[in-house]
Amino acid sequence: MQNLPAKIVKFEMLQNATELETLDAFNTSLGPLKFDTFSNMESLNYLNLSKTELSHIDYGMFTHQKYIVTLDLSYNKLEFFDINIFSRMIYLETLYIHGNSLTEIEHIENIKSIISRLYVIKIHENHWNCTYLAKILKILDQRYIFVEHPENPVKNSPNVLGIGCKTKLQSKIQPISGDQGNETISKKLNEIIDQINEEKTKRENHKFDADVMKSEIHNIQKEILDIKSTILTIQKDENQRQANSSNEFNAFKELIEHFKNITLEKEKKAHELATQNKGLNAFEFLLTIFITFFAVSSAFYAYNRLKKHLFVRINMIDGQRAQSTNTVNSTVELPISEMRF
Repeated sequence: MQNLPAKIVKFEMLQNATELETLDAFNTSLGPLKFDTFSNMESLNYLNLSKTELSHIDYGMFTHQKYIVTLDLSYNKLEFFDINIFSRMIYLETLYIHGNSLTEIEHIENIKSIISRLYVIKIHENHWNCTYLAKILKILDQRYIFVEHPENPVKNSPNVLGIGCKTKLQSKIQPISGDQGNETISKKLNEIIDQINEEKTKRENHKFDADVMKSEIHNIQKEILDIKSTILTIQKDENQRQANSSNEFNAFKELIEHFKNITLEKEKKAHELATQNKGLNAFEFLLTIFITFFAVSSAFYAYNRLKKHLFVRINMIDGQRAQSTNTVNSTVELPISEMRF
């Protein structure tokens, strides 16, 4: 790892270090950075600017740092921070911004779409409002970004998950100094102020949780409406299918009646032939009976086969109706196609 001299005054000496991959300027007084300070250092993958008295970072200052994996901006004087400034760092995985004077992070809700590979971030020791801190911690957790907590978590003052923060009341009520009056009274008043601040923090956190719950309830209600819409669609399709099935059943009945009529006509014709040919010899009489019996048997066989086939189809339709009723979210089958004989 290459380190800068402790008393470096200018950065110009490194502007032509185009192959430099690691730059550690920790605890170095750099002064204001220029737009072209890192313009030629396109190979950097580790940049440590911790404790370099940075007060601001402008858009375009890191335009050429595409391959940086770790960026450390901790313990500076930053008051403004916008995620979009680092949109070119597509390989950035670790970001340290703790120990500054930040009150908010611009576009924090889009952090994953802007820095897609970001996995670890440090944000403690800033001037966070407790409500806002709870919000950004929730956002980072939902986007699977690990927030590295301080080694010594805050316990005796307002905090969210061990990260110190300020309530709105704290900015208005200041602790009373012992020099201003009786030391015992001052201590008691300070305890009361701490209790008030703690209660205020709880109410603010509860309000944030309530907003999150409202959003979740809204999403659930939307899902319920979608399910109801699906049920109505299934019922509509089922009614249509039942209507089509009824039409098919009526067609079967008509076909059965048709075969019955054919059978009756054959029987009537056989009777007429038997009456007209009383004078036929025995052989012709037997032949006529055989033909008539064959015709009647064929018609009766066709009638029984059609009746059995109709019974099977009706059972299939009843089974499909039961399956459609028990499975609400399944895909409704199309009406049964026309039967072929």
